[in-house]
Amino acid sequence: MFNLDYLLSRTAVSGTAVSRAAIFKKLLLVVLGAGIYSWSAVGTDLSFSELIKGIPHMADIISRMLPPSIAVLPHLVEPTIETLQISIWGTTLAIILAIPFSLMSAKNISPHPLLYRFGRFILNITRSISELIWALVFVAAVGLGPFPGVLALTFHSMGMLGQIFGGCH
Repeated sequence: MFNLDYLLSRTAVSGTAVSRAAIFKKLLLVVLGAGIYSWSAVGTDLSFSELIKGIPHMADIISRMLPPSIAVLPHLVEPTIETLQISIWGTTLAIILAIPFSLMSAKNISPHPLLYRFGRFILNITRSISELIWALVFVAAVGLGPFPGVLALTFHSMGMLGQIFGGCH
């Protein structure tokens, strides 16, 4: 069992005994942390038994991936070319859009503090949202196909490139 008096009598930091209040604070933090983790585990349906039950399904997926099938290579040529086209347009448009925002967000050349903050805000937002989230937004806006991928890559890369171009830290 936990004996606070024993802990207080045996605990010393640089020759000074640790106070009851300090130990109580640490104990309270540990209990609070454990409570938060327990709450999060319940809220996310964290279950190691479900993970263990899913091992055969994971093994099945991995076994179907190995060894790789060369027969699918002819079917991958068109999607590979499409991916390159998406990256070319996405990066080009990102460069074009990043230039004005990087000039706005460069503290040494921004014409006004409000423009500086606005430029930084836009670059931070576009950079912080994942390409997958941007893709979902643009699929909802323009439908399926490579075009939402171009737009998603454009907006995310615009934030990254604007940050680099503008020297924002």
